[in-house]
Amino acid sequence: MTPAKDVGLVQNYTPGDSNTLQRIVQLAQRNANEIIAGKAAFKSRLEALFQHGRLLEYAIGTVAHVTTSSDTKHTFSEADTLSSFTLEDAVNSTADVGLSFAGCKIDGLAISLDLDGVLTANADIVSKTVATATSVQTAVISALVALPSFYASLKTGADGTEATLTNVQKFNVSIRNNLESIYGYGSRLLTDLQATERHYEFDFTAAFTSKTEYDLFLGQAGSPTGTATPTIPSVIFNANNAVALGSGRREFNIDFSNAYYESTSKPSVVKGFIMQDFKGWAKAITSSECYSVDNISSVNW
Repeated sequence: MTPAKDVGLVQNYTPGDSNTLQRIVQLAQRNANEIIAGKAAFKSRLEALFQHGRLLEYAIGTVAHVTTSSDTKHTFSEADTLSSFTLEDAVNSTADVGLSFAGCKIDGLAISLDLDGVLTANADIVSKTVATATSVQTAVISALVALPSFYASLKTGADGTEATLTNVQKFNVSIRNNLESIYGYGSRLLTDLQATERHYEFDFTAAFTSKTEYDLFLGQAGSPTGTATPTIPSVIFNANNAVALGSGRREFNIDFSNAYYESTSKPSVVKGFIMQDFKGWAKAITSSECYSVDNISSVNW
């Protein structure tokens, strides 16, 4: 598999590889008698400015493409089996130096937007193996626009009548696949990577304007329910450049149904505005409501 596709405007890439060394010691001797290697582990963290949803496909499962003029909408759907990919970490210089990680899967993906920043994706990646190379792929740098905070909105409430929250300061959503690394006799290398429980979590900070969100946290207005788990019918995060589909639209959207506020706080600071922090969990992505829009056709995806 040739790693010829970009993943956004990379800001940071940090590999963390380990031989899992073990010391073999014995009585009556302080020094190690032998040092042996254990399980080979290849993990990395990638931070990139969000330009498109390629990482979402690997974090969620599958993707479908619908093209309107020059724009393509990529809709991501859950799958129990995650696709793997090859990731190349390379330095293009007089003598190319490259590391090609094979059998990669995304253990976790977080997409966040701060008030003073642009939409950013952070991926935790696990790889089966790696190979060095002296000939590497040419760097691909996309010209797609990034999505700043003034393109974004956050809504909560009943499905179909969600209300836009005021003065949102930050939003973060994470998808955790809880990969299980499988090893076996005869090799230090991974033999398989299997996704286990899928976890969706989100958090945000917004201005306090009413008790509406706190009522959702309680499960009803006034006081907490004693016999049921409080639910939020819908949580929608969207960022788009306000251009019509087919005319250069760039967008990211995620909609959670059956969401739950796990915790909340309302810090009050002298000479500051009253903000409210909420953290929540979700059971699933609303069908067809996790998507991105860009100018990448299905054949070039």
